[in-house]
Parts: sequence; C-alpha cells; structure tokens
Amino acid sequence: MQNINVHCQGESHKATDKPCQDYSYSFSSEELSIAVVCDGHGGERYFRSQWGAQFATEIIVNVVKEFVRTTHKNLFRFMPFTAEGVVTGSENKLSPIDKELRQMFSSIITRWEDKIKEHATQNPLTEWEREHVPKVFLDEFESKKSLEKHYGCTLMTYVQTKTYWLAFHLGDGKCIAFHDRDKVWTEPIPWDDKCFLNKTTSICDSDAINEFRYCYQGDGQFPVAVFLGSDGIDDTYGEMENIANFYVEILKIIAKDGKETAIQQLKDDLPIISRIGSKDDVAVATIFDTDRVKANIGEYIKFQIEYMTTQADEQKNRIEQQEEKRKSLEKEINGWLANKEKAEINMKYAIQELERATDRLEVLGGKIDFLSKEYKNFTNRELTDKPDYSETIEIAKSFRQNLESQESPENPESLESPESPESPESPETLN
Repeated sequence: MQNINVHCQGESHKATDKPCQDYSYSFSSEELSIAVVCDGHGGERYFRSQWGAQFATEIIVNVVKEFVRTTHKNLFRFMPFTAEGVVTGSENKLSPIDKELRQMFSSIITRWEDKIKEHATQNPLTEWEREHVPKVFLDEFESKKSLEKHYGCTLMTYVQTKTYWLAFHLGDGKCIAFHDRDKVWTEPIPWDDKCFLNKTTSICDSDAINEFRYCYQGDGQFPVAVFLGSDGIDDTYGEMENIANFYVEILKIIAKDGKETAIQQLKDDLPIISRIGSKDDVAVATIFDTDRVKANIGEYIKFQIEYMTTQADEQKNRIEQQEEKRKSLEKEINGWLANKEKAEINMKYAIQELERATDRLEVLGGKIDFLSKEYKNFTNRELTDKPDYSETIEIAKSFRQNLESQESPENPESLESPESPESPESPETLN
C-alpha cells in the first residue's frame, strides 16, 4: 500500500486573508495504512477551526494506532462488508464491533476537547482575531463558553491493516473506494442527510458520538484505492460520477508515472479546482495498492468512457429533438395562418440550442476517442464497442446550416428565451 495527501488554501480564503482550514494526513507501512481529511468550519464563529482540524487529525492518528494495537485480532475476522449510518437505536443493541468503534470515537472527541481547551488557555486572542472576528464570538471565547464551536471541524478517516479495513466519517466531504473488475467504485460510508448545502454535522456538536457513520470489512476483501476529499472537491464537481472521474485521472497518473508525479499533479490541480469551482479550501488523501491499480486501470477507463457516452447520448437526443422542432417551425413559417414572427424567434432559439448540443457532442466525442487510445495504451487491447458520433455531428452541422439560412429577428440577443437556460456543467477534469 502507498499513500498521498495534499491540501491547499481556497481561492476565497486567499482573498480574505483566511488561513487554510482543511488538513490532510496519510501514512502507510507494511502493518498499517491511515488516511485522514479534516475540514475546519468556515463561518465567523469558527475562527480557530484550522487548529481544530489539525488537532483532530493528529488525535485520530494516535487513537487509531492505539485501537489497532490493542483491539483483539479476531474482532473483524471473517466479517463481510458492513456499513452503519448514524446511531438511532439503543446502545445495548450494538454489536461488539459497534461498541469498540464507539469507544474509539468517544476517545477522539474527548481528547480533541481537552486539546482545544489547552490551546485556548495557552493562546489568547491574537491581533488578527480581534480585528476580523465579531465581538460576540470574541466574548464567547474569552468566557470559555462553547470553545468547541470556535475550533469545529468535520473528519473522515480510512484505516487498513493486514486483516481488515475500516472507514469512519463525521460531517460532509466524500469518500470513494475503487475496486476490482466486478465493480469500479462505491461510496462505502453511508451519507448523513443532515449534511446539506452549508450545514454539516461536526465534532463540535453536543451529540457528536451518535453522528459518526462508518463501515468495515474483515473477510479478506480490500479496496484497490480509497480517496477522501473535503467538500471543496464535491462542491466543485457535484455528481459522484464527476468526482470518481477526477480520481480516476489521479489513478492513471499513478499507474503510468508513479506516486511522486501524482502528488505534484494534485499540488498543481487543487488550487485550480478551488479557483474555477468551489473557491473553498481543498484536501485529498488516498491509500492505494499500486499493482492492483495497474491491473484495473483499463476497467476504470471504461467507466470514464461509459460516463462520457451517457452524456454524449443526451446531446445526441437534444440534436434529434431540435431537428423535429426545425421541421415543425418550418411548417409554421411557411404556413399562411402561422404567427410568423413568433415562429422565427423560436427558430433562432432552436439554432442556439442546436449549436450548444453539437459543440458539446463534439467535445465529448473527442474525449471518448482520447480515452479509447488511453485504454489501448494501458491494456494493449482495442475497445470493440467504442461509440461513434461522427455521423450525428455531421448531420447536426447540416441542420445548423439549414437553420441559419432561415430568416431571424433583429437583435436576438435582447430577447428572453422561452426555454430554461442550460444548467452550468461541472469543471472539466484536469489532464
């Protein structure tokens, strides 16, 4: 197993002179691998959350090492993959594994609370804090009330030993696990619906012990790679498929050029991801098996091709719909009872819609061609069922020429489109 972790200051934090509030850590040895991502909260009340995230990371690493060293070696033995969401039932119904994990979570919370109290005592308010933090929160801090809030953060951890693996999560961000050929990727840790928009669960919550979600497996099956990403990643890429696609790009670099190149690529890419996307701090940590990554990279590229094909098919359908609209509008424009002015306006918007769909299909078709070449380079095999959109693109261009030849209204830019605007797409994967 090998490991990578990178975190960077977000674009919005650079503009306001805020520190990076994300923190990441990874470690791998023959006996134990650990990856951690903690994300300090960004609101004014949480003005020391960068310290809270760092302290949480350090404490998690120490507690996990103690857990692995002291827990009975057969606790996870033969256990199939099991995932647990937030606790809703009575604690006496918990399994022995649940109880052991809850004890570990409780230790993390207790040590974190002790650490931030120590830090607050030894580090009085700074000049920067007095200038930038609202007085109500400064008074709260100095009265030692709700210290946890000022240091609040989320946390996410992956742990792998020789005989089992486990992962746990409190708050937002995403964990994605990549697997062997039977399934490409999953989101192994159950999601918490309390994490929505700018709200999230946190280690600073009064009931944090019951807000941990986790999963584990001890039957000899291990992920090929696991990625932890703070919410700066998913707020940029949106859909889980987009996030998985981004991580496949990192796995391809690992398979082709090695770990150090992948680290540098992440250092280069994360600030760009923040700038063009979420504007937030960004953190990524991963544990991976290089040999298994290389063995499965062809399947991961096929996932990318299938994902791009789904999007390309959507654009193809849009093009076909616009051709039907064109035929209908031509009849209206040429018919003596038609509202010609309205039909001409709609024809103009049909042209614009067709242009967007055709341009997008050309881009996706180019990506599919590029990925098909990558698949061959990695596997020495040709894809036998690669989709071909060249005919649709040529027909669409012909449609555009026919549409553009139709008479259009003056100053169409000033008209309000009757159709809802196309939703913005997530930033393209950086290559």
